[in-house]
Amino acid sequence: MRLDGKPIDNSGELSRRVAVLAPGSTIQLDVIREGSAKSVRATLGAFPDEKEGAQGEEAGAKGAVGVRIQTLTPDLAGTLGIPTDTKGVVVAEVVAGSPAEEAGLQPSDVIVSVNGRDVASVEAFKAEIDRARPTGLARLRVRRASGGLFLIVRFK
Repeated sequence: MRLDGKPIDNSGELSRRVAVLAPGSTIQLDVIREGSAKSVRATLGAFPDEKEGAQGEEAGAKGAVGVRIQTLTPDLAGTLGIPTDTKGVVVAEVVAGSPAEEAGLQPSDVIVSVNGRDVASVEAFKAEIDRARPTGLARLRVRRASGGLFLIVRFK
C-alpha cells in the first residue's frame, strides 16, 4: 500500500499519516484489491465526533469493548471500497490495550454480526454486546479490505 507515493507498512501507519492531514485534502492511495493493484483518489473528511454518529464506551468501563463505532452508510461503504448495500457498523477508533485491540479489530473494519446476529446499527451492536457480556466473549464477523474474518473479543 502507498499513500501519495510513499509506502505504508500497516494500518496504524496509515491512520497516523492520514490523521495529520487537513480535512478537504486530496490523497492518492495505491492498494491491492482482489489481487490487483488499484489507485484511488480520495478527499478526506472530518473525523466524526459524538454528535455526528461515532459512539463509544468509557475506556475503563467494566466489560467495555474499547471501540468507537458508527453505523455504516452507503456513502461510507463506497469510501471503504465495499458494496454499498453492506449493513453493519464501522470501527472509527480502537482503544489501546482494550479487548477490541487484543482481538485484532482495526479502524475501518466493518462489524456485520455479533454471535451470529446481524448488527445494522450502533444500537443493534450495543444490544448484542450487552447480550454477550455475561458469557465473557463475543464472536464478531468482520469485513475488512482484505476479506472477511471472525474475531473473538474477550471482556475484561
